[in-house]
Amino acid sequence: MVVGMKGQLACEISTSDEVLISELIVQNVFEKLSGEEIISLLSCLSLQGKVTDKQKKKTTNSQAVLNALERCKTIARTIAKTKQESKLVCDIEEYVANLHPLMADLVLEWLDGRPFGQIMSTTGKDFFEGEVVRTVRRLDDLVLEVIRASNAIGDEVLATKLKETQEKLHRGIAFAASLYL
Repeated sequence: MVVGMKGQLACEISTSDEVLISELIVQNVFEKLSGEEIISLLSCLSLQGKVTDKQKKKTTNSQAVLNALERCKTIARTIAKTKQESKLVCDIEEYVANLHPLMADLVLEWLDGRPFGQIMSTTGKDFFEGEVVRTVRRLDDLVLEVIRASNAIGDEVLATKLKETQEKLHRGIAFAASLYL
């Protein structure tokens, strides 16, 4: 048996929804986005935990990320329907609702080089510091996986774009050896 391209992609992803991310790559959702916008979009997939009703209403200021997120939701809806048709338990609306731009702008600010304290002061009481650090570290892991997946299928453009932008992500307190400085 030979593993297809989507299977190769999915094998490289473990931090987030491997089927959805594989489809995003295959359907070229990332193609017209900058590295920063791709990582911001990935943050919409890597956030874990409960989301309050107030947070669900939050959106992003980046129109490119918002458009890509809408494409992502359409693809997610198709995946959820396919799961249901295959007799797998999957609530379509819940599956799609897990994709939200809660930290998209925060990630864009981080990639722009803004200091952690300044970002936290502008986000209000939406997030705890540890939550942001954990999300940025998880996002860094996901970016590494997407780079490996892109390399596995020969998409050097996406891999290069993400490698260059990942250097901006990997900085500051989120990647300090110890948070007790």
